[in-house]
Amino acid sequence: MCLLYMNTEKLLMAANELGGGERVILEARACGLPAQDIEVAADNHKILEFLDGPIYNASYYSSQIALGVRKSLGAASTAAHSDGNQPAVASSGEHLEPFTVKISA
Repeated sequence: MCLLYMNTEKLLMAANELGGGERVILEARACGLPAQDIEVAADNHKILEFLDGPIYNASYYSSQIALGVRKSLGAASTAAHSDGNQPAVASSGEHLEPFTVKISA
């Protein structure tokens, strides 16, 4: 699929109300297609935001899930960002070690 995206001169994302446009844009960008080669309808503001936003990978998502579980169990660090208001977030390169949960009756 990446070869198809990379051999594309211009990718037209003509999404409708059924969705799917986000995935097409993120896949194309993840395969290396520059955002300037992706055309989106000017009135589709929801899709436009995917042209320059972050592209997360499976490692990032799994780390976020592990972090959420740890926080809900009280096992995660309570460190916050410099403003003190935002929760700690696993970075895309951070790997959280597996853990076990013991439930006592």
